[in-house]
Amino acid sequence: MDQFGVSITDKDAYLSSSGVAQTAVTLTLADIFKEKYVATYLNPEAWNDARRYDYKYKDFTLPTNAVLNTFIRRVGYVSGEKSKNGVNVPPDVSLSTNLYWDKP
Repeated sequence: MDQFGVSITDKDAYLSSSGVAQTAVTLTLADIFKEKYVATYLNPEAWNDARRYDYKYKDFTLPTNAVLNTFIRRVGYVSGEKSKNGVNVPPDVSLSTNLYWDKP
């Protein structure tokens, strides 16, 4: 918060709010993932964690008018990979297809 210029008053209010303040007994994995998501928003690691947590954040839903009817499980192959190594790129892999290690 210091890096982004959040005021001390706002920072203290956020950190002491009931949605954030935790004890060693009440802290859950969901709390940790939520705060990491807030801290890394717009960073690819935020999506990796959301996927690892199976998108189970509280009130985390698909955007309105999303192209897919489910959350993205993998990224698409980049055009350079398709043009330079196309024989090894599987055809028509959906973004909702789980990766080999991402099985329910």
